[in-house]
Amino acid sequence: NDAKFQVGVQILRNKIDIDRADRAFSDIADTAIRGLLPPILDEFEQQHGRCAGSGFAVLALGKLGGRELSATSDLDLVFLYDSPAAAGNEPAVSDGPKPLSVSHYYQRLGQRVVNAMTALTGEGRLYEVDMRLRPSGNAGPLSVSLESFSEYQRESAWTWEHLALTRARVVSAEPEFAARIEADIRAALAIERPEEDLLVAVAEMRKRMAKEHGSDNPWSIKHVRGGLVDCEFMAQYLQLLHAHDNPEILDTGTSSAFTKLRDAGLLAQDIADELIEATCLWRRLQGLLRLTLEGRHNPDHFPSALQQQLAEAAGVGSYAEVDRLVRETTERIYIRFNEIITDPAHKIAATQTEQSDGDNET
Repeated sequence: NDAKFQVGVQILRNKIDIDRADRAFSDIADTAIRGLLPPILDEFEQQHGRCAGSGFAVLALGKLGGRELSATSDLDLVFLYDSPAAAGNEPAVSDGPKPLSVSHYYQRLGQRVVNAMTALTGEGRLYEVDMRLRPSGNAGPLSVSLESFSEYQRESAWTWEHLALTRARVVSAEPEFAARIEADIRAALAIERPEEDLLVAVAEMRKRMAKEHGSDNPWSIKHVRGGLVDCEFMAQYLQLLHAHDNPEILDTGTSSAFTKLRDAGLLAQDIADELIEATCLWRRLQGLLRLTLEGRHNPDHFPSALQQQLAEAAGVGSYAEVDRLVRETTERIYIRFNEIITDPAHKIAATQTEQSDGDNET
């Protein structure tokens, strides 16, 4: 918390920009996870021993996976473990005084990690942890073997889960295990997908999200149409579309993904530059708002000092200019979203409806 506070003060004093701050917040979270795991493992192993294999891994998704964590972000995590016992050539239980089956062992270990991260102490809690992006969500086991995780991603995962997987990053694991995890993730993301099915699924998903979380307030940076979510959807969709033939475009960061798509000739330079500029603007403004305000961001109630800082974060001279920039950028990015995703998806859906009607008449 001291380290997070220090970064926040540096932001408010204009010592670092939000882009560097987001990386710093992510580094703090990585360090907290890596620092907690050894004592948790030591205590756990005294009771239950160890299991054969490469052990336990923490996978970050969402903002932490993309190294875009803000001051108030929770952590989207997935726990993976190695399970050579599943192949039948290793013991199926741990080797400690109180042995556990491999599956039970890692479920208990994963719960201890979550408890350590979220425990409310005299110094507060480290982070809120969100495990809903694990296979099968809240209905699935807390820790998943890499074999099961990879099979799920190849054969059962929904499109939205693959969109989320574009931001997956190994935070803690043995080097050999981390390399296997990264290889399996890249293989899942590089599956060849029918463009029409992918487009329709992504468009429908964004439509449902807008219905549930949408806002007409242009300062609702995340959910307003043309805001941060639209930028992230475009980056993730384009990666899933092109990764089969161009795996080098995969990147957990939104802006860096647009850069790789542009450099690979898969996104026009002017469009890519526009999307990168908008993504950076949204992250800077959102980071500052989350650092200074709670709840919904009503521009009518922004203090004058915050208005000036928002202008400086956007690189303009006054709040009136940044307010105009925000409104113009949402309109422009929403047009791009419609060009890339919504309009083509509507055409595909209309064609499919016509074909279905024709088949019924026949």
